Amino acid sequence: MTSRAHLLGAVALAALVFASARADAGPPQFGVGVTVGAAGVGKHQAIWDETVFHLGARGDVMFRNGSRTFGIGPYVEVMTHDFGELQTGAGGSLLIPITELYPIVLSGGAYVRIPWQGPVGPLADKRYGVEPGLAGTIFLGTRSYNWHNSYEITVGLIGQARFGLGDSHETSFVIAAQLDLAAIWVPVVFIVHGLQESPEANRIK
Repeated sequence: MTSRAHLLGAVALAALVFASARADAGPPQFGVGVTVGAAGVGKHQAIWDETVFHLGARGDVMFRNGSRTFGIGPYVEVMTHDFGELQTGAGGSLLIPITELYPIVLSGGAYVRIPWQGPVGPLADKRYGVEPGLAGTIFLGTRSYNWHNSYEITVGLIGQARFGLGDSHETSFVIAAQLDLAAIWVPVVFIVHGLQESPEANRIK
């Protein structure tokens, strides 16, 4: 069997698994979070030349039927390392229900890297231009199934391995906290409302 036939078979199997999981699943659950941490970066297939700051955002949709079932679905992400580049990508995720509140989520996909850093710095610089890459991610944390609506609150740690396929052969290994957007936004709303004077107080005056 040729490599092309193997590839077509793998694609067909993945499509069948996804279709089966989606057919058996309840309403899709989605989540959005911010990732903050550190990345070990290298060029020309070096494993870890320097450690830089990582900041990103990640959103996904998970098809599953309850907190004790496996889940599958797509994800999208955007991030920067040391504010010297922009990476954006997408792929698929598999949720493994270790416990109801603490599953493991494995993800794999592709990304595009857009650098703007000059030659002096830890990152593959803008001379290399836009480059593609492949990424693998593991998430460890809390992600409970929401029986009341479609939004899942997700808080935990992620580990990523990212490998560039362009001329720079850049690599990065990310360790970051993933903070749910709701966990960030709700306290801000409470603080803003707390600083504002209530309409009832104004009417008493």
